[in-house]
Amino acid sequence: MTIEKRKELARLLSESKKVKEIASLLEIHIASVYREIERGKNPLTNQYDPEYAEESYKKGLKNKGKEPVLSEDKELAAKIAKLGSVFLNWFTTKPSSCNFFATFAAIPSNS
Repeated sequence: MTIEKRKELARLLSESKKVKEIASLLEIHIASVYREIERGKNPLTNQYDPEYAEESYKKGLKNKGKEPVLSEDKELAAKIAKLGSVFLNWFTTKPSSCNFFATFAAIPSNS
């Protein structure tokens, strides 16, 4: 959520709008509104504060950790996706006697 939307949320809350209406006006899910209100509740005032919410959001980003390897290496992600589709195609086009999944389905469980 942008700081502008956070300020709009604060204005709508000050006008005593219902959360469902706020979600509709901001074009976000109602759960997002509730999460944002909790994130932005200033402990000193116990009220929603858009600047406090923005700081909390940025602090959360710092604690998020490293990006996954596949989001950084698009070439590797594409190769893995292609390999997955090749295997999926192979598994689904073989006769059932050679089907990888059928082999596992035939193994009795221990339960």
